[in-house]
Amino acid sequence: MNEFGYRIRILRNILKMEQNKFAANIGLQSANLSSIEMGKSQPSASIIKTIIENYKVSPDYFYKDNFVIYFENGLFRVDAELSRKISVLENEIENKIAKLDSCEQKLRLSEKIISALEDQLEVYKGKKKHVG
Repeated sequence: MNEFGYRIRILRNILKMEQNKFAANIGLQSANLSSIEMGKSQPSASIIKTIIENYKVSPDYFYKDNFVIYFENGLFRVDAELSRKISVLENEIENKIAKLDSCEQKLRLSEKIISALEDQLEVYKGKKKHVG
């Protein structure tokens, strides 16, 4: 799957739109959008521009390597700082896991990481207070 297609599909799912309606809103046939989302073809620059304009998406959403998107004041935005921090953490995690010898150690560390990420997600959603 190409990055553009993947990101278009994510956006469409966030918007809870059927493929045929989203395709019509950006001037495509449903089959063409399906082909893009499946990575069989690339969207044209004009299609990307139409998506950016119609759905108030930051161009960074399509052109940055790592991204965290959120909706604020009627716009989809990319949190570049949070995306950068996540990228750094991903590299640190990969390095730490690679240094572990046993599968059991890797599993325990992975479980700790998942638990910490779930806690942070709850903080981000505002369901928990941030501590520390």
